[in-house]
Amino acid sequence: MRSEEEVFYMILEFANATKAVRLVTLEGSRVNSHIKKDRFQDYDISFFATPSDIEMLKTDEGWLKHFGECVMMQKPESMELFPPDLREGWLSYLMLFSDGVRIDLTLIPLDDVGFYFTHDKLVCVLLDKDNLAPNGLVASDSDFWIPPLTQRSFEDCCNEFYWLYHNAFKEIIRDEILSANFYLNAMRETLLILLSWRVGLKTMKNKKCLKHRNIAHQTLDSIKTLQDTLDSKNPHSHNPKNSLAYHFHFSLGKHSKFLPQHLSKKSRKNLYKSFHLGAKKEAKKSLKCLDRIFHKNAKKLCKYDFTYPHYRRNVKRWCEILEQ
Repeated sequence: MRSEEEVFYMILEFANATKAVRLVTLEGSRVNSHIKKDRFQDYDISFFATPSDIEMLKTDEGWLKHFGECVMMQKPESMELFPPDLREGWLSYLMLFSDGVRIDLTLIPLDDVGFYFTHDKLVCVLLDKDNLAPNGLVASDSDFWIPPLTQRSFEDCCNEFYWLYHNAFKEIIRDEILSANFYLNAMRETLLILLSWRVGLKTMKNKKCLKHRNIAHQTLDSIKTLQDTLDSKNPHSHNPKNSLAYHFHFSLGKHSKFLPQHLSKKSRKNLYKSFHLGAKKEAKKSLKCLDRIFHKNAKKLCKYDFTYPHYRRNVKRWCEILEQ
């Protein structure tokens, strides 16, 4: 496998020699100082060029051979079954090379430079021929921080979890395991948000940020806690609990991959149990496991003055009717 230095040299060698390429950036995990580097990380590269030059590069893709022997490529913008999610006019090549390197290369119109730097904060400029990039650019993973915790977001989380619960329960009774798994996976995503809040609050407490329950304003390097007053038009604004807002200035990684590091051995084991979904019996156990973990951690958030709504009790009563 080529080293990071070799890959960057190869990319910049091509960009410097190609007049059409005016700006080159690196995104993703290789820019994130909070993530430990390893040889499995992709190279997320963007080339900026005029629309006509992008069309030229698209028409003759022989230039891609410069980056090595490609054993598999995906071109999302050319796919029919799985529609692309990039901005119109952008073009991407996701490439696997014979030495184990992966490069995700995106071609972006020069007109979208402003949009790009506004919407992607985890960026490092590798080459800028025309001084197009903003001055003082600092890479930030803020787009991936744990979502803010408020009474409303907590209620939304509980509501979504138990709405999905009843759907999963019905599909398990029907013995529709594939459909049940769909809902169980969605429930797990909601659970991960709840667990991330618990980790955020625990981290704050360990750093002695949480001196008392109603914090007006305090900032640390990686975490900030705020208590905001909701708009007076909010029908719930009379309740002081609704003014609580915790803002967590750190990330648990893509797909919450670093979350297990912050859980106890027992909590990790219980979470992993919820992934056993191969048959009706296992799906039923998974549903119970997800509910148990969610309920336990939701109650713990109440220590921070959040109100736990009664969705669980009501949904379980509803599910009992189906089993009669």
